[in-house]
Amino acid sequence: KLKSDNENIKTRNELARKKSIYEQADESAKNAKRAKDWNSAAELFQSISGFEDADQRADECRIKAEELKLQGKPEEDTGKKRTKILAIAIPTVLVCIIAVFAITKTVIPNSRYNHAAALMEAGNYEEAISVFEAMNGYKDSEDQIKVCQTAIKDEAYSDAVALMEARQYEEAIPAFEALNGYKDSEKQIKACHTAIKDEAYSAAVALMEAGQYEDAIPAFEALSGFRDSVSKIKECNVLLMNSAKVGDYVIFGSYEQDNNTSNGKEEIEWLVLDKQDGKLLLISKYALDCQQYNTSYVNVTWEKCSLRTWLNGTFLKNAFTSDEQTKITATKASADKNPHSSINPGNSTTDQVFLLSITEMEKYSFLDSSRQCAPTAYAAVQGASTSSNYKTAEGKAACWWWLRSPGNIQSSASLVNNDGSIFYFGSNVSGVSGAVRPALWINLGS
Repeated sequence: KLKSDNENIKTRNELARKKSIYEQADESAKNAKRAKDWNSAAELFQSISGFEDADQRADECRIKAEELKLQGKPEEDTGKKRTKILAIAIPTVLVCIIAVFAITKTVIPNSRYNHAAALMEAGNYEEAISVFEAMNGYKDSEDQIKVCQTAIKDEAYSDAVALMEARQYEEAIPAFEALNGYKDSEKQIKACHTAIKDEAYSAAVALMEAGQYEDAIPAFEALSGFRDSVSKIKECNVLLMNSAKVGDYVIFGSYEQDNNTSNGKEEIEWLVLDKQDGKLLLISKYALDCQQYNTSYVNVTWEKCSLRTWLNGTFLKNAFTSDEQTKITATKASADKNPHSSINPGNSTTDQVFLLSITEMEKYSFLDSSRQCAPTAYAAVQGASTSSNYKTAEGKAACWWWLRSPGNIQSSASLVNNDGSIFYFGSNVSGVSGAVRPALWINLGS
């Protein structure tokens, strides 16, 4: 902007200077009586060639000067000398006409051509072009115009290169773009874009090396796969997970969440419930889906229910890559009883993905503030029931979600209400509006 302001000031000053010279030349022309006066006016007009009608006025002044030189000082027009004067005047007029013609066709164009060439030599290419253009193809003026235009592009190219070498890539790019493919400007534009990404990549790596993984991840994501940014994101997530504490949130796996399959699956956020022996116990921050505890209304336990099969089959494969699945520890899911019911909880199971039990909910008391849970957009479309009367800390409508412990009868399962309280009585296992918050153990060393 400062450069642009300076250029504007410079342009205004130059126009003011030329206008002042034009007015001075005009005044000289009005008062001219001798050939010398007309020539002085012509020189003034010529010094601002290209400004308004200065070139035309300069030509007119030169013609006036030549006419006076050829005529000489007029004598008294007496009757006695009339015949002699006419005899002299006629050839004189003819000579003047020839001289004026010669001046118009040769002297003036040569003078203007030389002036344009001088402007060109001085690097005033824009002014030189204006003068050459006014000559309508005289001599090689068309070729000189092209030379001037090339010189202008060369200067602009050099300026763009200088910006690039000064690492001002954002300014260099539009400068190269304005050249419309001149020389290797397209190649230089690509080089500038690459340099910008190189700097952003280096900054992201610096954040990563400083242990600022949460800041480094979006920095790498903004690079859209540049270099090994995708693997760096995974590395940051692993490092972030390794440094995570109970109560932190970590990223692991991906699942459809915004209900827009065209943009792919979204990363899953998990709340860290426990950390021990190089492992993390995680529960999803949001309810990721809506499923029946069991597809038919029968007496059933966690061991035999369809939801357990779905979590360790369909969900496991959809949410995690093969490498991520190796990090999920096969864990014993204890057959915890419902403390308010004598219903048989069935047998313990070994699962990679499971639901929390009532016992585990009560064990991790700090989870109380996160008991209220909102479904993802996808889970809501799948049927997860929400209530506008109950909202999460983020202001989203809360849903109710399944626990693996039995309810008050064998065909019911316990759950967490919309308000975050444990509903020990439970709901029938074939209920279609129950949301799912998966839980799992991650082996940090794998």
